[in-house]
Amino acid sequence: MKHSNRILGKRLAYSAVALACLAWGSACSDNDKSDETDMNVTESTKESLNKAFDATQQAATYAKDATQSAWSDFSDLTHGKKEDAVEFLNRQFIALDQQVELLTEKVEGSTAEGRVKAREALEALKEERTDLKLQLEKTKNATEKGWSEVKLETKKKWDSFTESLQELKNKVSD
Repeated sequence: MKHSNRILGKRLAYSAVALACLAWGSACSDNDKSDETDMNVTESTKESLNKAFDATQQAATYAKDATQSAWSDFSDLTHGKKEDAVEFLNRQFIALDQQVELLTEKVEGSTAEGRVKAREALEALKEERTDLKLQLEKTKNATEKGWSEVKLETKKKWDSFTESLQELKNKVSD
């Protein structure tokens, strides 16, 4: 796997977020010192926030691209590099678990009506997560003969889980 691509992706994403924060902080600082009218202050802040938004959006796009690249690298791994594949999946799993935890907190904080529907979807997601965890075990135990099939199955289950996760995020956000 191209470890340096993932590190570079993370560094660029963090850098973009830091720049966005600096731009926003600069606008706030400029606004405190300014004797301009409220209209100019508002425009300056709006411009800075737009820059911050654009930088954050670029960082998210880059992070998504880096993840897709990492999955491409996963698909190219041979059975001899199975340990690298399992390590990659474990890191991805940790990140997904963090997202599920945050989503669980959002569900619990939602309105009573929304919470019932969201809890059902969350339970289904957790069942899918359990299935994905079993697939991770299959990956760990895969033989050279079944390696290609296990990788394909892992990717399919992973995609299904992340799609379900995104659908639930959208429901909770609405």
